[in-house]
Amino acid sequence: MRRMECVPAVWAILTVAALSILATLGAGPQQEWLPQPFFPNVVTVIPRLALVAGAAAVAAGTFLDYITRRRAF
Repeated sequence: MRRMECVPAVWAILTVAALSILATLGAGPQQEWLPQPFFPNVVTVIPRLALVAGAAAVAAGTFLDYITRRRAF
């Protein structure tokens, strides 16, 4: 029996949950003190990039898990 089988899935779920929380916290109104020409939408762009990176990490982890399980049998 493999005890470590579910570890990649658990890490993927925790990563997406953490990134979703960070995106929710950062999705408020844009701050007045941010210089507009240099940081046009930094409050909305960074959380979206974090969610995309999290989704890519989950997809990569799932794909690698599929490959390793396929080669094990």
